[in-house]
Amino acid sequence: MVTICKSLRRNLMEDVYPMWKEEPFLMLKQDHYQLNGNDKYVGFAKDLTDLLATRLNFTYALSLVVDNKYGKLTKGSWNGIMGELLSDDDGADISIAPMTITRERTLAVDFSTPFIEFQLAILLRKPGFNPDGGLPTNPQTSGNQTSNEISPLVLRPISLLLWIASIVTISLLMLLSFLIECFIRRKRGEASVKVSYSGRALQFIFWAFVTLLFIVYMGYFTTERLLGQFGSQRSNTLDIKSIRDLANQDNIRYGVMRAGSTFEYFRISQDRVLRRMYSLMTSDTLNTLPRTVDEGVGRVRYGIQPYAYILEGPYAHYQATLQPCDVIIAPKYFGPKRGYGVATRPNHTLKSRINLAVLGMKENGEIEELENKWFRNKDNCENEETKNFQIEPLELQLGFGQLTGLFIVSTIPVVLTIAIATCELCFRKKRKSSKSNSASGFELERWK
Repeated sequence: MVTICKSLRRNLMEDVYPMWKEEPFLMLKQDHYQLNGNDKYVGFAKDLTDLLATRLNFTYALSLVVDNKYGKLTKGSWNGIMGELLSDDDGADISIAPMTITRERTLAVDFSTPFIEFQLAILLRKPGFNPDGGLPTNPQTSGNQTSNEISPLVLRPISLLLWIASIVTISLLMLLSFLIECFIRRKRGEASVKVSYSGRALQFIFWAFVTLLFIVYMGYFTTERLLGQFGSQRSNTLDIKSIRDLANQDNIRYGVMRAGSTFEYFRISQDRVLRRMYSLMTSDTLNTLPRTVDEGVGRVRYGIQPYAYILEGPYAHYQATLQPCDVIIAPKYFGPKRGYGVATRPNHTLKSRINLAVLGMKENGEIEELENKWFRNKDNCENEETKNFQIEPLELQLGFGQLTGLFIVSTIPVVLTIAIATCELCFRKKRKSSKSNSASGFELERWK
């Protein structure tokens, strides 16, 4: 999580502490098991330490803090990096880590000029990306979305063309059934209530068509309601432009890293909005605050419920440039400008020299190059911020083209039914003619 430099002039070897990765400041190389000492690590902090060591001509050994914390004062004693720097027993000399310079920490240890300055940022999942980190769903045109928004809720699952085709088909089936029955009964010359074979076939086709259409409609209607929350997240994400927007909505949960400097900023803030957000974050038993940056970012990327993670700007920029480019940064940063500084033991001999070295590297652009290398890799993802991001809306709607087969299949029985009706009429006509001839022969025999 954090990097501690122990000067070899004190003959201290690298501590054997468990590795806690915190990208991109310090990471293990892929082949770290084949390497020893400082060569196992890579990251912004490692590069910055190498630059300082070259400028100031000292050697060092990297160590990892055992409790994975930056440092908090509890009951008069510090934990984390701060505790290592203040320890009298085999403590560290220098800390080069993303440890925010605060008033409380400055009273205990010495900080250099900030090597990175930042404000707080809001990290959100990019609209259109599934919670499993998958690619966006297939979007439709914005014009269709407009008509979809103004249409009644019950009409949304089916497109207008499909509604028209369905109504016309049902009407034609009813009309055809009525005409065939009237025609057959007229030919019969009787007022029988018995339905013809062709009429029964048409009734079967009618109800089969209506039943299948109803099943498909209910399937799409239910799916749309289940995915309605996801669609709401898509639009709500783009609505979050600032911390005020996040505070004034109820659909997206939010949080900060527990016990970090951002948490303390919300806790002691006198701003009414931030104090209300702090109260909500700490009182929500279903939304416990993440312990690490990775945990918070994981909730944004993979959480089923929409989630916004409030974190320091450099981390947000780094996460927004990682594949599959599924997170974005709200356009408006907030809070006072703060910074990460190189921390040293109180009154350490390297204090002034480190401060001058950091100033020199900022002036000649060396630190900016490191920032671009580790935090702003534009080749990976473009449009980190929501103000630069445009996505066409998600639309789940059944179109005519998807049910063309149903209409075609329904047409075949209708044609067969008409053929049956024709055969039935011909049969009845022939039968009637046969009866008529038999009756005429009988009358002729009687007359003789």
